[in-house]
Amino acid sequence: MSGLSPKYIAIGNSIPLFSSLPVTSPTSGLSFTNESNNYRIDAILTMAESRGLLKILSRPRVVTQNNIQALVRQGVRVPIVTQAQLGGPPTVTYVDAFLRLTVVPQITSEGTIFLNVDVENTTPDFGRTIQGNPTLITQQATTQVLVTDGGTVVIGGVIQTQNSVNISQVPLLGNIPGVGNLFKRRTVSTANQELIFFITPRIIQT
Repeated sequence: MSGLSPKYIAIGNSIPLFSSLPVTSPTSGLSFTNESNNYRIDAILTMAESRGLLKILSRPRVVTQNNIQALVRQGVRVPIVTQAQLGGPPTVTYVDAFLRLTVVPQITSEGTIFLNVDVENTTPDFGRTIQGNPTLITQQATTQVLVTDGGTVVIGGVIQTQNSVNISQVPLLGNIPGVGNLFKRRTVSTANQELIFFITPRIIQT
């Protein structure tokens, strides 16, 4: 059996602290680091979070068998409103906006662990809507990486783009029908953040 610990899922605007770690094989926009010193990683993350450079989102753990997929998923369900025909009531359906990480571990004869990693990130974009419903942005990447038992692989390069819309208006004038928009100001801001995964596989003897 193999115990997979996506030790941290972190998000940040700038991750210069990881430039000293050796990147092994960039694939599909992702970057990878194989690091056996978990204490060093813990120290780096603690320092980065204290400086406001990143935020640790979760510390999930999952146990799976050899060559069996493990899944870590978190997110929200976004309501989509569809207007009915002929004046009927609108219908509401829900779509998944999830961050999903799937890993299939394979233990080699040398005692190392070969990981098939798939990352999919779907986020609602409320800055761009269709009939009042947010559009969905999906990013997906698949790769393979070899890691030692108890070592940590760092996966980066998954970018989240968050758009927000702020509307300000002149009091009273902005509420005048027909001409109120002339006294309103719409500001769209965009922020890019990078998701970083820290995966630590361990072989569990049974």
